[in-house]
Amino acid sequence: MAQGTGTTIAQLLVMVVMVVLWDPGQAQDHHCVMYDVCRQGPIHSQNCPTTEPPKPLQDREAMEVLRRRCGFLFPTDDTPVCCAASQVYEMDKNFQQAEGLFSRCTTCLTNMLYSICSLACHPEQSRFMAAYPDPTETYVERVEYRIERQYVEDTYESCRGIVLPSSGKYAMDVGCGFWEAAGCTAERWFEYMGAADNDFVPFEINYLYEEDPERRFNQAVKPCSEAYDGSYACSCVDCEASCPTTSGPPDGAADGEASFTVGDLNGVTFTVAVVVGGAGLVGLAVSLVAERRRRRRSGAQSRPGHSEVPQFLGGLPAVNRALGAFFTRWGTCTYTL
Repeated sequence: MAQGTGTTIAQLLVMVVMVVLWDPGQAQDHHCVMYDVCRQGPIHSQNCPTTEPPKPLQDREAMEVLRRRCGFLFPTDDTPVCCAASQVYEMDKNFQQAEGLFSRCTTCLTNMLYSICSLACHPEQSRFMAAYPDPTETYVERVEYRIERQYVEDTYESCRGIVLPSSGKYAMDVGCGFWEAAGCTAERWFEYMGAADNDFVPFEINYLYEEDPERRFNQAVKPCSEAYDGSYACSCVDCEASCPTTSGPPDGAADGEASFTVGDLNGVTFTVAVVVGGAGLVGLAVSLVAERRRRRRSGAQSRPGHSEVPQFLGGLPAVNRALGAFFTRWGTCTYTL
């Protein structure tokens, strides 16, 4: 009886120690779903399935590439990530193909990189991703990527207007596959980017639009008319929102206050035209009167057959002298005063 009681007490002590040492957060810790390269395909390398935790990179060159491409994931050299150096180089090579299409708009590229970097290296991959290996469980054949719909739509909007200068067509004519730009949508674009027959991706990626923010990839992005630090907003050619607009009330006008018009003309334009035209007529009249008085004082008579207006417009001596001096100075004509 005493022995049974001692065993029971020992078991209770073990349970108490386990409860004290157990960290409820550990049960929810996330891990990598793929790490390093296990298979070299004809075009792309394919990753190894895993459930290991993230670890820091050891390759200095890979660190520089990851910092340049995915700085938001890699603030320091000892940051643990779910990618080896081989994956970093593969991601960089694959993304260069996307740059060939969308490089005219760095905001678009940055928005795309958020999901691409997270797919390759995010330290909490298991929170929003699931990797499915081939039948031999050697390499990852398919990935489910739970993603926020708003991110997909905003990223598409920042990229959809980019034009290829060499052809004059939209980048989405190529980037959206057989849908081309005319039939492309945000969902169709991401669907094509993850398609198994797309040469731009190393394995099939199924994008799933998850409602639970704790189980999906979330990222706020900028529109094409805004710039990230160290870059520029997209140009008017590639981003309609970057183009200047004349719609709405003029600067300084109260909301809802419309500018006035005269017939079909803008009121401000009409007023300026009247003022300038009136000033010109007044100046012409004053000049004619002054010229007539000058001739009367000098006793000069107008030549027969010539009106005073043509003489004023083309024959005032002061004007002739000024024009002659100007052209003589520049050597464009010879004029004897």
